[in-house]
Amino acid sequence: MTEYKKGDKVVVEIDEIDADKLKENYNLDIYNNQVLGKLEDFQPAQEKIKMTVEEKKEFDKLASMSPLCALLKVDKDTQPILYNKLWHGHGDDKASNQFEFIKALEHPELIEVVHEDVKTVKVAGLYLWKYKNEYKLVADFDMRNENYYFTKRELKKINELEQFKHVDLVGAWEDGE
Repeated sequence: MTEYKKGDKVVVEIDEIDADKLKENYNLDIYNNQVLGKLEDFQPAQEKIKMTVEEKKEFDKLASMSPLCALLKVDKDTQPILYNKLWHGHGDDKASNQFEFIKALEHPELIEVVHEDVKTVKVAGLYLWKYKNEYKLVADFDMRNENYYFTKRELKKINELEQFKHVDLVGAWEDGE
């Protein structure tokens, strides 16, 4: 049996006589068999708002603003990931992402940070390697060096670079370890 304490919000079932007593400002005794449960048991659970680590970092810079200000402040140079998510894409997706962003501002406790998979990418026996903002295919590989690991999202951007336009980096990532 559930224990209730002072201040708990509960749902009770009352009959017509008890309802009339409440209307007339009478005190009413509630019995355990009338208590159906706590109020939160009857409310649908809020769905989590999933954000990547990068999205969350960009979001945190805007979290103290009003929804309208935050939406208008999202800039392609300072928040490129949120900018693409909120302002690029098709009508329904874009609107849905904007509503979700506003919901995250209003209820930050619903944010769930999801970590993207990272893998190495091997193409024709060579490993993709990042040094500063340059990408190269190299023979040496050090599994402890984070510059050899990429997310799928990063690879899509790298694939747009002239030197990698004809290489399927995402396919190599999916086939990788």
